[in-house]
Amino acid sequence: AWVMVRSDSLDKDSITSAMRQGDFYASTGITLRRLEYDEERR
Repeated sequence: AWVMVRSDSLDKDSITSAMRQGDFYASTGITLRRLEYDEERR
């Protein structure tokens, strides 16, 4: 398991601030680096 945090930068203050604001989620699943959607291929 791991925690994904959306932060402006990788320094500890930015990461801690983002986590305090709830800008994170825990996961044990996959990591998506890219997602595409094609209306015609739904």
